[in-house]
Amino acid sequence: MFSSTDEQTRIAAALFLALSISLLALLMNWLSLDGAFAAMIIGTIALGLGGIGSAFVLGLFFFSSYIIGYALDRTDENKSINQERRDGSQVWANSFWFISLISLGYYFKDDLLYIAAAGSLAVAIADTWATEIGTQVKNVKAYFILNFKRVEVGIDGGVSLPGTLGGLLGSLLLSIVYVLLSGYHSLLVFFVIGISGFLGCVADSYLGAIFQARKVEIRFLRYLALPAGLDNNGVNFVSTGIGALITLCYFWLG
Repeated sequence: MFSSTDEQTRIAAALFLALSISLLALLMNWLSLDGAFAAMIIGTIALGLGGIGSAFVLGLFFFSSYIIGYALDRTDENKSINQERRDGSQVWANSFWFISLISLGYYFKDDLLYIAAAGSLAVAIADTWATEIGTQVKNVKAYFILNFKRVEVGIDGGVSLPGTLGGLLGSLLLSIVYVLLSGYHSLLVFFVIGISGFLGCVADSYLGAIFQARKVEIRFLRYLALPAGLDNNGVNFVSTGIGALITLCYFWLG
């Protein structure tokens, strides 16, 4: 499958590095055992097939969720959800499209698929930063995304100005890191990845409001109490796919 000794060496080095980082994350209690196993596979594919740019943005997504949480003021009553150990299902939900598109890009030698992979991960980091900042910054006013009525901070489908700006910042940061390290030195690629990540984050909020919120009054229906069709992992899986699709559609249709 791998066409040269250099590629085989890179895959082996990627496996060793991903295994080392995954074990560290397990020992630090950042990941569960199945989460560490998933991270090892994902990290190997990101670095081995996607290159340094893909590996760096994967690390940026993973580590920034913890760093930004500890950097903000938190109380026991308002503990950051992203400080809990991530299990395998959470890791796969955020990274499935990322590694799938990298694998396809490697197989077909198609740069656009690599860029779309970055667009999917931009959604994941945007959603993480939006959640962290939106729930941890003090005196934040949250609004339900379906009708913009005031809701409790942290509710599924709730959005706030700090959280929204945080999501946009996270997406743009991932985009600029990817552009600088991947070799796609293009303002267009930077903006497409950044905006795709942000729009995917908005889609995540809409899906959360529709499938996860319970008995929230909305404009067209008296109460929304839909059965659980998608849990949080399902919403993340769909929204990261939307980010990748937006990226692809721009270059396909543009």
